Amino acid sequence: MRLWIALHLPRLPLEVFTPSWSTDAGTDVGTVVLEHERVLVASQTALDAGVRTGMRRGGVLMLLPDARIHARTPALEADARHAVALALLQYTPQVAQAEESTLLMDVGASLRLFGGIRALCRRIHANVRALGFTASLACAPTARGAWLLARANAGRAVRMESLLRRLDRLAVLLAPPARPYAAWFDGIGCHTLGDLRRLPRPGLQRRCGRELLDLLDAAYGLVPELHEWIAPPETFRARLELYDRIDDADLLLAGAQCLLLQLTGWLCARQLAVERVLLQLEHERGRVARAPTGVEIVLAEPTWRDEHLVRLLRERLGRLVLDAPVIGLALEALQMRPMAPPNASLFPEPGG
Repeated sequence: MRLWIALHLPRLPLEVFTPSWSTDAGTDVGTVVLEHERVLVASQTALDAGVRTGMRRGGVLMLLPDARIHARTPALEADARHAVALALLQYTPQVAQAEESTLLMDVGASLRLFGGIRALCRRIHANVRALGFTASLACAPTARGAWLLARANAGRAVRMESLLRRLDRLAVLLAPPARPYAAWFDGIGCHTLGDLRRLPRPGLQRRCGRELLDLLDAAYGLVPELHEWIAPPETFRARLELYDRIDDADLLLAGAQCLLLQLTGWLCARQLAVERVLLQLEHERGRVARAPTGVEIVLAEPTWRDEHLVRLLRERLGRLVLDAPVIGLALEALQMRPMAPPNASLFPEPGG
């Protein structure tokens, strides 16, 4: 059975700067991301104070003089999407980036392995939260159908009949090619994708172009879709900039877990197991620069799961005394071997 999961990251620009696990998350004085000097997205504290999308910087400072204001940084957003995509590779090697901060996953072959679609969705939600983001998740028999459901936060449609009913109720302007013609669709009373399907196709193509019809056909499963899968890099090294100076080693575990999730996805995609990893704790730079503190973990048996690595790392960090505050983390896989398949013999090895 072909089944797709779409993961839309609607708050990504804000959470690139203030992830949910950061030490600032519980003491938000109002965080705002600007694009061209206007508010693109704001935290709940800023919204409660009256900040609205499109507001200028001066208006934000009048309402919240102590607000944390950031300029939108597309490079950081791309890095964050890549980190999420890398972590999702542990569930399927077929992960693709789609428009508007959305990731697509072909999970049809993974359902039995992970206990069905509900259990798999719960695991994906938990991973995204652990990485510090929120997302709307949807699944459908077609990739474009899952994308539309995720953009509308319209839930799951496992069967084609259910997908058709859900798609027919969605707003027509969810489809990007339809947005330039919003006034025309409103004028003719075409408000949903079901209304759009009932329009004469030749006239619709002349008015709006072929792209809209192609999207509609792909969503409803009338034409095949092609995707460019995300390829894992040859080697693994991931870095995370912390959002405050941290001088307690125990507080670093949440950030390290973000990196371990990416490592798990990379190992599964490359069919490798890791034997030795290095976590580097980065300190101040510039005139007071200090060399990073290295925390090396050597495993008795190779693994490709993050649970065991998290336990070992928690023990090591619990015993570590920091000589200087930490401002960044970097995780590197130093030694790997091919992933060993499970023992399929009738009588397993003792202790296996």
